[in-house]
Amino acid sequence: MGTPVIILVDSNERYLAPLELKLIEKFGANIDLHIITDQIFLTSFFNSPRKVDVLVINEEWYSPEFERHSIDFTFILSEVEVDENRDDKCHKIYKYTSVIKILNDIVDKSNLEANDIALNTQVIMAYSPIGGVGKTTLSLGLCAALSKQHRRVLYMNTESFQSFQFMLKDKRYCTNGFEKLLGTRPENIMRIFQGAVGKELFNYVLPFKQATSALNIVAEDYTYLLDSIKASGQFEYIVMDSTVDFTVEKSMMMRHCDKVLIATMQDEISVMKLEPLINNIDCSNQNKFVFVCNKYKENEKNYLIEEKIASKCVMNAYIHDFQEEPDQHNIDFLANNAYLQKLAYIFI
Repeated sequence: MGTPVIILVDSNERYLAPLELKLIEKFGANIDLHIITDQIFLTSFFNSPRKVDVLVINEEWYSPEFERHSIDFTFILSEVEVDENRDDKCHKIYKYTSVIKILNDIVDKSNLEANDIALNTQVIMAYSPIGGVGKTTLSLGLCAALSKQHRRVLYMNTESFQSFQFMLKDKRYCTNGFEKLLGTRPENIMRIFQGAVGKELFNYVLPFKQATSALNIVAEDYTYLLDSIKASGQFEYIVMDSTVDFTVEKSMMMRHCDKVLIATMQDEISVMKLEPLINNIDCSNQNKFVFVCNKYKENEKNYLIEEKIASKCVMNAYIHDFQEEPDQHNIDFLANNAYLQKLAYIFI
């Protein structure tokens, strides 16, 4: 399959720039992207037969003559809000909606995600030095919220005892032997990996029934797996849910990941446990380290804003404590939580 050809057409180059940037961020060099801002050049360009995967064009410059060319999907930028599309391959989009919505409409309706485009993968490590902070729920919620934004996401749990499926409809464990082979780092790991992946709103590595210590799985095995998954280009995001302990291997894994989400809570004990961590890592790179206060309660004292902590790290997000009953906490609930959606935008 060739590289998908995407053409953006509008007289206003500044209008097209954010959409161009988002397409580059999403697909990198895996698309052939053209920007046309001159109507005379547009006419000249289409004087010859063209094969185009996606054409995004302002309504004023659109002509039915374009239908003579091999254009898989056309998106017409309308000056007025529209409710209906012309057909499956020609869609109208309100020009002044958000660039994210325009991008998502293009990706969804043109099925670009299914075209085996190799994606630039961002690995997010979710870590907390505090037990009971809700790190796994936070990790699953981030996956759900990213998936809600039409991102391809993989969740990977690296805890010794894995029981995250309590949030899922599918309660299965991994049964294809992948967990026993992971520690041997086989060359064909991706072929075996495919049978160890579940799917709900996002993909996830099925939980292991045996403890990872009993399976002799170590940090280097997960690094090998992460590198293999990244090389496959299947996912935009891998969220790796890590253990509470802080070791040399954990520090190395942090350096290996693109971003590190550090979860805490606002109470005094949580802040006391957070302080040694930030004293032992260089968290000055705010593009890499994302601090999140989970289970936030507005009516309780927030020790995170005290000078000894606030001067060393910035809380990027506050996830308010869930008011709903625990039996309502599932993946769909997390995907629609406003605070988790805001958290997802930090990584997009």
